Amino acid sequence: REQMCALIVRWLDYMGYELPAVKDAKAFTDADQFSSWARESIFQAQISGLINGVPGGAFAPRNNATRAENSAVFQRMILAILSKVK
Repeated sequence: REQMCALIVRWLDYMGYELPAVKDAKAFTDADQFSSWARESIFQAQISGLINGVPGGAFAPRNNATRAENSAVFQRMILAILSKVK
């Protein structure tokens, strides 16, 4: 899950897309398990509304993302990009 966040957020940055913050930051109960290289990307994906945690207030950074989770994140990303295109 943390790798997905890093890839998406870095791609958005590379492409010049800046997604606005649509949510307040939430402290995940397992934030101490985030890899240092993914921490900022997880935060950006969260406040941009691209990704949520798992039940219980955790993020599960090293869990595999399911097809459904990937699909939901990409749908949110595409809709966010399209909403900025005039």
